[in-house]
Amino acid sequence: MTSEVSEKWINPYFSSWNESGYAEEVLNGNNDWMYVYIRKAAERMIDLADRFPDDSGLKERALNMAAREFLLAQSMDWALMMNEPAMSDYARSNFEENIRAFTVVYESLGSNFISTEWLTTIEKKHNLFPEINYRVFSRKK
Repeated sequence: MTSEVSEKWINPYFSSWNESGYAEEVLNGNNDWMYVYIRKAAERMIDLADRFPDDSGLKERALNMAAREFLLAQSMDWALMMNEPAMSDYARSNFEENIRAFTVVYESLGSNFISTEWLTTIEKKHNLFPEINYRVFSRKK
């Protein structure tokens, strides 16, 4: 790899999206703790999609819920809100709820038991992406 190419990986490109033009708002001391959880959830989401490629019914609903919660946890909004004292508790609470719900699904599928009541409740609460298909996270295409 030439130094020209490697510099592109090291130095972020300028963007008008955030005030600084780079990534200080989405990765700093207020929110860097979140990325460990997001990384672990990403690994687990891929694992779920690979382990359950053709499931249907309740398992498919749970897997789609895991995908939904994973996407919600990755929302840049939570990281940005962590920088605002008036919003940081709200952002932390929502991020933790998304990670917790994802983890419940992951562990439930690992033990081969999912609470239909819990799943229905969380589906109603977090009903974004109603047509999501967890299989998009599979390495096996």
